[in-house]
Amino acid sequence: VADPAALTPVETTAGKEAVPEVNTVTFVGVETGDTVTVAGVTLTAAATFTADAVAEAFADPANPPANITFDTTTFTDWTANAYVSGDVLAFESTQEGDVAPISAAWNDAVDGVTALNVAESTPGEAAVTEVNTVTFNGLVEGQSVNVAGVSLTATETMTADDVAAHFAAEDFTGTGWTVASSSTADVVFNSTVPAEDVTNIPVSVGSTALGETAPEA
Repeated sequence: VADPAALTPVETTAGKEAVPEVNTVTFVGVETGDTVTVAGVTLTAAATFTADAVAEAFADPANPPANITFDTTTFTDWTANAYVSGDVLAFESTQEGDVAPISAAWNDAVDGVTALNVAESTPGEAAVTEVNTVTFNGLVEGQSVNVAGVSLTATETMTADDVAAHFAAEDFTGTGWTVASSSTADVVFNSTVPAEDVTNIPVSVGSTALGETAPEA
């Protein structure tokens, strides 16, 4: 008869949450008439400010100090983290995955535009859906297989490919899994829970077999 241990699902891809990309911007001091633009938000200075003061202002564009104005308070595809200290401020991407570096430039009223130093402190990673693969055995009459609550009981001898084909055509709605693909005796299942490392798909085997050996394929 088929070996139940052979029906242990293999976690071919572990599910995981997305990791937002974090970039840091190193600011410079500004003088009257200078502008600094980060991710679509432009600061205009009406006085002299240190690099630390510019970094702190970008952390909260809605509440700038006197003699600093912003054209908008909404960054494009990024959000500013809380200001800590110094001339460096971290920004977190609102887009999933590894994204292009944040745009950041200083426009000196005298010398023109200069790009600010941008560093990637945390690479972005896209969310991953868990994928499990089940490799089926052949069955003989009376043997049963249950996958995520969906059962098959053999009424005659079935090859491993037959069993896999049966489950590949089943409806797994409401089980937490969907059939992604199948090939010979293998069926690939995707978790319906996004961005999470879930428990492997449950698989069990029962038998009232007649002593006959089930076929491999």
